[in-house]
Amino acid sequence: MSARLSRAVAVLAAGAGISLAGQPAWADAHEHAATAHVGMGTMWASDVSTTDHIAHAPTLDVDVRYSYGLSHIVSFEVSLGTGQTLRPATWQRKQTQLPRHLSTVRVESGVRARFLYPYMPSVYLGIGTGVLTYWHATEQWIDRGSQMTHDRAVQWQPLHLTARVGVDYRLDKHWLAGLGVTARRTIHFSEPHGYAALEAAVAYHWY
Repeated sequence: MSARLSRAVAVLAAGAGISLAGQPAWADAHEHAATAHVGMGTMWASDVSTTDHIAHAPTLDVDVRYSYGLSHIVSFEVSLGTGQTLRPATWQRKQTQLPRHLSTVRVESGVRARFLYPYMPSVYLGIGTGVLTYWHATEQWIDRGSQMTHDRAVQWQPLHLTARVGVDYRLDKHWLAGLGVTARRTIHFSEPHGYAALEAAVAYHWY
C-alpha cells in the first residue's frame, strides 16, 4: 500500500512540475511589486530670457513604484519620484551668468513589458505630471561680481513622457534587480525640461 501511495505522490509531483514548467518563467499575471529606482544622470531646463536658453547639471533621481501584473508580460505601474541637481545649472545672458539649482517632484503612471527569464529585457512607457523648482539663483555680472538674488521659483509641468529600457534579473520568486537607461521630457513648448540617466532598481514581488 505504501509503495502505491509513494508512486501516486511521485506521479502528482511530476505532473505539478510539468504544469509549472509549462508556465512562462517570467510570468507575473496578478503579481504585485514594489520597486525603488535610483538614477544618476543629467537634468536640463530652458529659460527663454537667457542667451543659450538651455542649461544642464548632474542629477540624483529617486522614485518608488507600485506595479500590478496585467498579464504574464505586461504590468501597470504608478510612481512617485524626485530629482535634485548636484551642482547649479548655469544659464548665460549677455552680461551675466545665472546659476540655479533644480529639483523636481512628479507622479506618473505607465506600462512595462518584460520578456525571457531569468535575464529579462524590459521596456517602460509612462506619462505624468509634476513641478520643477529653481533654487538659490544669484545672477552674476561677469565684470562686476554678484549683483542680484532671485527668489525661489516653482513651475508646474502639466505633462511629461518617460521611456525606459533595461535588463532585469529575477533573483528568486520575490526579489528582482535591474539596470536601465531612462529619458524623460516635459511637453512644454516654450520652456521644456528633461532628464536622462542610468538607473538601478530593486523590486519585491508578491501575490
